[in-house]
Amino acid sequence: MNRRLGGWAVVALLIVGMASGHALAVDEMPSITNHTALASMYAAEAKTLREKAAAHQLMVERYEGATIPSKGIAFPKAALVQHCRKLVASYQQVAKDAEEMAKMERELAQ
Repeated sequence: MNRRLGGWAVVALLIVGMASGHALAVDEMPSITNHTALASMYAAEAKTLREKAAAHQLMVERYEGATIPSKGIAFPKAALVQHCRKLVASYQQVAKDAEEMAKMERELAQ
């Protein structure tokens, strides 16, 4: 249960703008009783998070296929792959949480 609550806390932080790159103004946030608008907001956030996961998955594939330069600066290939995989997993989990919130809000709207 704590993991689910933690995931929802992350969703809430992302909703306020961390994932989209800008903070939502207080007047842009739907009322907590406007379940249709909240469902749309969570669904849109889930879509954005899935797109970010896909972008980082592409980065994983590119880093895995990258050749390590023989000269010059060190190329931390393993660290970059691990970092992107962690982001993919995180974005996918938070997207799933946002989709669950959208579903709940749609049910409340009925």
